[in-house]
Amino acid sequence: MKTIVISGGTDGIGAGLALACLRRGDSVVIVGRDQAKGAALVDAMERAQQPVVVNVAGPGPNPVDIRWDDLGLARDYDGVTALMQGGRLNDLLGAAFPVVHPASRIRYVLVNPGSTATSFAGEYDPATAGHIESMKRFGKPVEQSVAPILTLLDTPPDEPLSAFVEGRRISVDDPAFDRDDALRLHTLTEEMLSR
Repeated sequence: MKTIVISGGTDGIGAGLALACLRRGDSVVIVGRDQAKGAALVDAMERAQQPVVVNVAGPGPNPVDIRWDDLGLARDYDGVTALMQGGRLNDLLGAAFPVVHPASRIRYVLVNPGSTATSFAGEYDPATAGHIESMKRFGKPVEQSVAPILTLLDTPPDEPLSAFVEGRRISVDDPAFDRDDALRLHTLTEEMLSR
C-alpha cells in the first residue's frame, strides 16, 4: 500500500487516478492551494520509500512564447494561447523542482497521457469550446490514461526530472525545460504566493 497525493483530484484524470489508487488499496490525499501545507507535504514525501511527483500535463516542445509580463493572459486572452502557455509554464515549474531542491530524493515526472475524454471544466471562447467538445468525443477513456500513470507511480524513473508523452519518454534537455526560465518562473510564483 502506498500513500498517493493528487492535486486536482476531484475531476477528470485526477479523479480517475484517485479512484484507481483507492481500488488497489492505496491511501489517497487530494491537495489544495496552501503554501504551508505544500511545504509540509515535501517534508513528508522525503520519508517515502520512492517519493515521486507525477504531474499530468502536456510536456514538451510548444510553439507559444511565454508572455512574461502577462502570465495570466489578462490582455488579449485567447483560449488556445492560454492552454499552450499553461503547458509551457507547467513544464517550467517541473523543471525548477530539481534545481530548487537539488538534494531531494523526490522524482518529478511530467506526463502527457494524450487526448482524454474528461469534463474540461471551465469557460472557453467559442473556438476553444469547439475544440474541447471534439476532444471529449474522440479522446481516450480516463481509465486508459490512468494506467501508465499508475506505472510511473509504482516505478518512478531514476532521474530527478523526466517527461513522457503517451508512454514515450521525451528529452528534458529541450528548451521547453530551460533552467533559467524555470528559475525565473519559480521566483515569480514565490512572489505571487507571498502576496
